[in-house]
This record gives sequence, structure tokens and C-alpha cells, in this order.
Amino acid sequence: MFGRLKQLLGIDGKQPSGDGQVYLAGLKIGDVREVHKIESASYLTPWTASAFERACEDDQEEFWVARLAGKIVGYAGFRKEPELGHIVNVTVHPDYRRRGIATLLLRHLFNRMRVTGYDRTYLEVRETNLAAQSLYRKLGFRPVRTVKGYYFDTGEDAVIMEFVLTGEPKR
Repeated sequence: MFGRLKQLLGIDGKQPSGDGQVYLAGLKIGDVREVHKIESASYLTPWTASAFERACEDDQEEFWVARLAGKIVGYAGFRKEPELGHIVNVTVHPDYRRRGIATLLLRHLFNRMRVTGYDRTYLEVRETNLAAQSLYRKLGFRPVRTVKGYYFDTGEDAVIMEFVLTGEPKR
């Protein structure tokens, strides 16, 4: 019975992807080193390891890792804000991109936000990150505004995209 409840709530469950079995689990302190390596390989200005450590301890943030063959290949997280969920990070290791892992992580976040009681979510994406914008649009996000000079490292604009979380959580 509790196993079924955990599955419905999306707690430390496994979900299939197009390329083998990807297992999702909540981010733990022991995962931070591996997650930070992926972050550093993916971004010009990566989050610090301590930022991920704080996310592990903060009940207002929820992060999940994707494992393939025991190795962390991606992660995503959201911040619990008063009226909607704020997706703050979605990252897949460069060697594992375009395999459906980001989609799997995002759908899992959608379900977790529904369970939390949210009906909408949003995220920021670099204006030049057309691959990410394309993925978000395919999932149903829509751009709502642009914030000039949002990214401090380059002065690049951010596109704010919103997604309406409709329906019941999916299994």
C-alpha cells in the first residue's frame, strides 16, 4: 500500500525514459558533488556546491536527480513560492542530452507541484537558449515577458515562460 502511495506522490520512484531506465530520487547531500560537476560542465556561471547543499535542507525547495545505471545524469528543482512553483534549475549532463531526461524531470516536477497544490509554474531561460525554449514550448510553456539584462554574467535577457498545471498528477 505504501509503495503505491509513494508512486502516486512521486517519491523516490522510477520512471521509464526512451533510453533505458532512469530512476528519479530526491536530491541528497551525498549527491551534491556529482550534481555540481554536471552544473559546472553545463554553465558559464554555475551554481555553487553550497547552493545545492542549501537546497537539500530548505523545505521551500524541492530538487530531484535522474540516475541512469547508478550515475546521476541530470537534476531539476523548484522553489515553493506563495502562489506558484518556480522552476529554478533543469540540467542534464552534456553526454546525456536529447534522450528525454529533461522532459522526464520536468514532468515529475509538474506532478510534484500539483501535489503541493500549485496550478501554475514559471521559469527563466536565456534568450539565446533556443534548444531549451523549444523543449519548454513542446511541453506547453508559453513566453509571458522578457526581462532585460537578467543574467548578471553576460547581461543577457531572460524570457519568462509560464506553464499551467492542469489535471490530476500523472503516474
